[in-house]
Amino acid sequence: AMILFAIIYIVYMTHSRRIRKLLKNELAFQQTLINALPNPVFYTFDNKHIDGCNQAFEKLTGYCISSGKKQEFYNLYVPGQAESHSTINSEVLKTHPPTTHESRIVGHDQSIRDVICYKSVLYNTRTQKYGVIETIVDITDKKNTTEKVRLSEERYSLATKATKDGIWDWDVQKGETFVSDNLRSMLGYENTDEPFFAENMHHWVHPDDLNSFKH
Repeated sequence: AMILFAIIYIVYMTHSRRIRKLLKNELAFQQTLINALPNPVFYTFDNKHIDGCNQAFEKLTGYCISSGKKQEFYNLYVPGQAESHSTINSEVLKTHPPTTHESRIVGHDQSIRDVICYKSVLYNTRTQKYGVIETIVDITDKKNTTEKVRLSEERYSLATKATKDGIWDWDVQKGETFVSDNLRSMLGYENTDEPFFAENMHHWVHPDDLNSFKH
């Protein structure tokens, strides 16, 4: 009986070592895959801690997975948003479909970053759901650029209104025309939704200037 028990124990230990080795290799392969992704990625098993991430995530947040100390993902988001992320994660685990939403996180330099978060269920090899994986797209620069353009257009609009100049611009390739409010008023388009066609501008040009206008 002792010999049989010893044989069973040896077979069991050998099999366990093989399983651990396979799991280790699988995890290493998965880590290699997510490290190849340009966008920050992290995953959580308990809907509380960051259990793993890629190098892009470490660069963005300053979090180091190799330190061995798990960090709560609550610290990742700006105050007031962590609870909503936890709720969303729970819903993702229940209903399965991936979800997308805009959020704000704290960068490694304590700067606030505007991001788009893509969340989906993380499955194990037995197709059992056991966590949530999140991909982050940093849109801070895009939002800043959009805001700068908006402010520039707003200042330009205020300047043209103040000078009472009539301004128009025609993008021939796109077929788009910009007409300032002052010019619309000068040409009798004020308080009307009638479209303005740049091709008809010659109707409002003085005959003496028409040749120059066409060239």
